[in-house]
Amino acid sequence: YKVLFVTPEYGDAFPGGVGHAVAGAVNAARELGIEAHAMMPYYKNMEKAPKTERAGKPFLVQLDWRNGIAHKESQLWVRKPTDSTLPLFFVQHDTLQTPHYFQNDKELGKYVPVAREGESWLALAKVAAEFSIRENYDIVIANDWMAGLVPLFL
Repeated sequence: YKVLFVTPEYGDAFPGGVGHAVAGAVNAARELGIEAHAMMPYYKNMEKAPKTERAGKPFLVQLDWRNGIAHKESQLWVRKPTDSTLPLFFVQHDTLQTPHYFQNDKELGKYVPVAREGESWLALAKVAAEFSIRENYDIVIANDWMAGLVPLFL
């Protein structure tokens, strides 16, 4: 099987309780011979992020639908660590666009800007769902409420 864990945090890249639990689950699955990876946002202020490169074509995410028309489009990239042993993918909002969806504020304890919180997690969910289809994942596990909309888009 091929399994993707979608999470707001992972191991040492952006530590937290959920992040350590997901890292443990990914590692345990890999020890059993399962091709498991995690996917999380590439936060603008991450201190321990590994060096990464783009993994394929960008995703164009349309948001703010009213009367059948998308009023916002954003380009997001999936990035992978240059160290191929790390089972981790990042979703990065194109930094030329504003607002940056994953501009975290450590002082406030926030992952994303409060004014863009809904859009940020919707964008992550859409990219994770489309990526999991494109890369032929058999199972997608949404970890924490921030990833809760991924199954909706599958």
